[in-house]
Amino acid sequence: MNDFVKKNWINILGGTFMFSSMLYFFKLVISEGWLPPAARVAIGLLAGTTLIYYGYAKYKIQANLATELLAGLGSAIVYATLAYASFSFEVNWSINAVIIAMLSFTGLISYIGFKLEMRKLAFIALLGGLITPIILKAPEQQVFVLFLYVLILNAFALYLSASKRWPELRVMSFLVTVAIYITYYIYFEPFNWQKPMFYISVFFTVYFVGLMISGLFDKEKFEGLNLWLSIINAINFVFWSIFILSSFSVPYAFPTLFVGLLFILSSAFIQRRAGTTALPTIFYFLLGVILISISG
Repeated sequence: MNDFVKKNWINILGGTFMFSSMLYFFKLVISEGWLPPAARVAIGLLAGTTLIYYGYAKYKIQANLATELLAGLGSAIVYATLAYASFSFEVNWSINAVIIAMLSFTGLISYIGFKLEMRKLAFIALLGGLITPIILKAPEQQVFVLFLYVLILNAFALYLSASKRWPELRVMSFLVTVAIYITYYIYFEPFNWQKPMFYISVFFTVYFVGLMISGLFDKEKFEGLNLWLSIINAINFVFWSIFILSSFSVPYAFPTLFVGLLFILSSAFIQRRAGTTALPTIFYFLLGVILISISG
């Protein structure tokens, strides 16, 4: 992962800046009412798919950084357009439409990235798709659609990260999703604990299961990056559990007890699968014991 970031950090930074500029321009178009809603969606999909096709066609002829970045930028534009169509009251796609569109497009990008080894395409597409909700803020009534959108992107990141051994995808998607959760918790100021606890629980579960599965394929097994992300995932969940439930005067012993028991059981599973690899087994077991003691 370090080599990938070191070699491509300037391209990632430049691509993120370009995409953010495009998003702010798109936001200006919406706020000023320069185009009707249907035209905004049509132009976004047209521009995105055109860039994807051009980059894909050129990449097949001659694989280089520029064509892959173009395809990645096009993918990010399509994700931004789908996010707008999902969150905007002017368009307001149904949840079924959002699911079908997201799964279809994510399946397409997964196939292209997997078959042609387009690593930067996958990274840029995911990064653009995930930062879109931070810039184009969804209304409070669309929070469920927002987290469904983010969940699909995270599942895509974990799948490609495990199957192609591209660790930067799982790190980036995890960190950006944490930023999305923080942004929306502050932005909405929830009036009860059920919804924020549900979303953070789903987020924790997806990454816990995803990291367990990826540990079966990685050459590091459950050590290294997987171990670090698992610990960060647990800390993130426990922090938000205590913060959310304490804010509403609700006991937080059960979530920490559940995660503690889950990590102790995971240590036994890791020991059985990894054999002589003792470090992750010890870390999972000790973290589980600490969490159980906190719940007590």
